[in-house]
This record gives sequence, structure tokens and C-alpha cells, in this order.
Amino acid sequence: MTSQKIGVLVAIPIKGRKLVNRTGGKQSPYVQLKLGEQKKRTRASLIASVRLDVFQDQLDMKVSIFDEGKKGELVGDGILLLNEVIDKGELD
Repeated sequence: MTSQKIGVLVAIPIKGRKLVNRTGGKQSPYVQLKLGEQKKRTRASLIASVRLDVFQDQLDMKVSIFDEGKKGELVGDGILLLNEVIDKGELD
């Protein structure tokens, strides 16, 4: 049985703050979003939107920040619950 598509999420990563820099030097962070089997990423030097299909049974999105300059080293990650986004229509 396939899950019902309930919409399209448009995510616009704008700015990273208080990013942990374990190795020193300048970081080139990029964002990777994973929702179900879909995985999208931004570019380090470009602010751009990312579109992901949202399905009823896939409401937990993993957000990961990587440092492109350090061979894709993980800077940090977390889970964003999309229930609030769906209820409000947006989330800052």
C-alpha cells in the first residue's frame, strides 16, 4: 500500500548560526534534507530552495549540515517534525 501524497515542502535554508567548527579555518556549509527516501542538498555558496514531496506517513525530516571544504564532514544534524509546518502552513 502506498502512502498518500499530502503536498510539497519548499525549504529555503537561509543562514547558519553558531555552527561548531572543530577543525578551525573557514567553513563552507551546505544543508542536506532527507524525507523518507528523498534526499536533497543545497550548494555551499548559493541560497536556493529545495522541494520535497510530503507523504502522510513521512513527517519527520532529517536536517544535516556538512562542511564542503572538509570532505563533507558532518557539522550537525537534527530532526524537524513537519506536523507544525502542515498545521500553520509555514515555519521559520
